[in-house]
Amino acid sequence: MAKPPDFAERERAIGARDQTVLIDAGAGAGKTTILVERIVALVAPPDDKHRAIPIQRIAALTFTRRAAGELRLRVRESVLKRLSGRDLSNCRRLRLLDTLSNLDAASLGTIHGFADRLLRLQPMKAKLSPSYRIAENIDDLIAETLHLLLYAVQSGTLTAELVGAKPAYVAEVARTYQEALRAGLLVYSVDREPIPPAAGLDALVRGFIENRDRELATRDTGAFNQKAYRASAKAFLAVTKGVVDDSVGSRWLRALATRLASLVEGPDPLVLYELVARIKAGKKRLRKTKDFNKDSAGK
Repeated sequence: MAKPPDFAERERAIGARDQTVLIDAGAGAGKTTILVERIVALVAPPDDKHRAIPIQRIAALTFTRRAAGELRLRVRESVLKRLSGRDLSNCRRLRLLDTLSNLDAASLGTIHGFADRLLRLQPMKAKLSPSYRIAENIDDLIAETLHLLLYAVQSGTLTAELVGAKPAYVAEVARTYQEALRAGLLVYSVDREPIPPAAGLDALVRGFIENRDRELATRDTGAFNQKAYRASAKAFLAVTKGVVDDSVGSRWLRALATRLASLVEGPDPLVLYELVARIKAGKKRLRKTKDFNKDSAGK
């Protein structure tokens, strides 16, 4: 069988010791094969001269359980293949047998599995309950995170450690949650017929958790356009002056105009957000022909 063109580089990667090796290659190029051979070369050096590294001292990590299972299986197969070979020195045979007997206890697995193993060695130092478990379903993590955040905000016990942020941001996190609740944002999303879908704080937490390893791009939305807002508000107030009917829709418009009149000069963004939410909700409920009667101004 012909050797690959990069055979020499592969051999150097397998036999390299006391140095970092980086392999950059596409799918199917043989990265796992090199990793397996490198592990075997470390636990049982072919020349018997180098110091053997016990398999218990090696951490080989992958991203998925399937890949981890395949890695462990291939290391076992490689060890067995060498044990069945001829001209095997007694020293290397003993090292391979030791590797085989301790393979099930080796850290050949997923990244979160390795982290779990470390945390369980000292759970109290990690400030974790010894009975903690890895959340297989992200929904459980979202529900627990949201519950802890809301309780901490409402009880005034929010800390930088809890939210994983700098101490200077703790007050901002608490204020953001409080303002979201004041503005009428739902805690839990609604997506059930016949109720129209509505996102809640749980959707925000889900977004943070699902993108926690990504650097989110920020977009500058610009400063609040006071001039355009005042022009629109005054135009709305001018139109609603003619609303005199006592229908449901007309009363709603007059109440909205009264609230908006107090916000023309110095609007609070949070209050405006709340007002916009009420406008959208009102528009969905109101019907032009029934709720405004014959009031042409209201229509």
